[in-house]
Amino acid sequence: MLGEKERRAPFIKKFNFEPPGFVTISPGKRCNLHCIGCYASSSSANAEKLDYDIVSRIVQETHDSWGSHFTVISGGEPLMWRSQGKDIINLAADHPYTFFMMYTNGTLINETTASRLAEVGNLTPAISVEGLEKETDARRGQGVHSRILKAMENLRHYGVPFGISVTATKENADLVVSDEFIDFTSRNRVPFMAGYFNTCPLAAVLL
Repeated sequence: MLGEKERRAPFIKKFNFEPPGFVTISPGKRCNLHCIGCYASSSSANAEKLDYDIVSRIVQETHDSWGSHFTVISGGEPLMWRSQGKDIINLAADHPYTFFMMYTNGTLINETTASRLAEVGNLTPAISVEGLEKETDARRGQGVHSRILKAMENLRHYGVPFGISVTATKENADLVVSDEFIDFTSRNRVPFMAGYFNTCPLAAVLL
């Protein structure tokens, strides 16, 4: 991450404006959940996706053009994306000098996936939660909270740093900044970050 100013200088000189600090890529819209208010879907009507070669080229061009070493992956559910025989973990492996953070619902992070994430070492999940069990299951589906806890357990077991992503709404705004919720993150040893988003406009606070 060192030397960012020097890496960005040729881009600024050529185009006369600052390159973005990072890019967010949504390689596909498919998701295995049907969360309230989400644009993603597991239906065939919303199965559009980018080819692997295109996503890989974007990551490479941000690196080559202004020395970017950080890319955010959104979705749909990134762990459902498959293209040209590769998935999102293959993308991280093919770009070892880029650090990836992916927003994920966490339900597909089994032991095999956690092991692969540990092996590549440069892809960190930010798992979506809406609060505690009641709030998360109300928006994301019955049993999702318990599956998230299992995902966190798998990640801890393999030493993968991870964080959480919280969408603040009128239903959970008080809870997600409460001592009770902070205790929840402590008990589950969330080591990396907590991102708080509101629904409109998009904003984040990293703790």
